[in-house]
Amino acid sequence: IVEQHLPHIHIIATGGTIAGKLSGDGHGYDAGQVGIDVLLESVPELRNYAELDYEQFCNIGSQNMNEQIWLNLAKRINVVLDDDTYDAVVVTHGTDTMEETAFFLNLTTHTQKPIVLVGSMRASDDPEADGPANLLMAVKTMPELANTWYYLGCDEWNHDRKDAALADWRKAVELNPKHALALRCIGFALSHPGTY
Repeated sequence: IVEQHLPHIHIIATGGTIAGKLSGDGHGYDAGQVGIDVLLESVPELRNYAELDYEQFCNIGSQNMNEQIWLNLAKRINVVLDDDTYDAVVVTHGTDTMEETAFFLNLTTHTQKPIVLVGSMRASDDPEADGPANLLMAVKTMPELANTWYYLGCDEWNHDRKDAALADWRKAVELNPKHALALRCIGFALSHPGTY
C-alpha cells in the first residue's frame, strides 16, 4: 500500500468578508471579525486534503489594506515558502482589494510554489456562507496548481460550473505563467463570463 502524501499548506488569514459577521440589525456585515481558527473549525474536511498550519496575520476589511501590510505579507510569505516543508500558501482575504494584493505579491514574492488568495461574498455566519466551501476548494485543488503562481478564488466556487471555471483559469495562466497576470476571481468569471 502506497501512503498518500498530502500537501503541506500554510494558511495566512487577513480578514475580509470570509471572516465577517452579520450586523446586529440584519443589514450588511462587518468584515474581519472571526479568527482563522473559527473558520477552519467550520471546514473539518480540510484535513483530508492537506496538512495545515495557520496564522492570523491581521483581521481587517480589505479596503484597509495598505503598503505596509502588503510589504509585511510578502515578507511573511517568502519566509514560509523558503521552508522546504511547505508546498503552498493560502491567504484568506477580502474581495475589495484581492486583485491588488495578488498583483503586489506577484511582484514581491520569489517562489514557484502556489499562492492562492481566497475570499467570499457572504459573511461567515450568513446562512448561505460561501467562505468554507471556497476555502475547501482552494485546498482541494492545490495539487493541480503546482508550478504556477497566483490564483484568486471567491463566490460560487462550489457551484456546478466550477470545472468550467477552473479550466478557463488554467488556460489563462498558461497564456502567461511566468507573471501570472491571469488573476481570476472565480465568482466574477461565473457571473460575468467573457468580461475580464
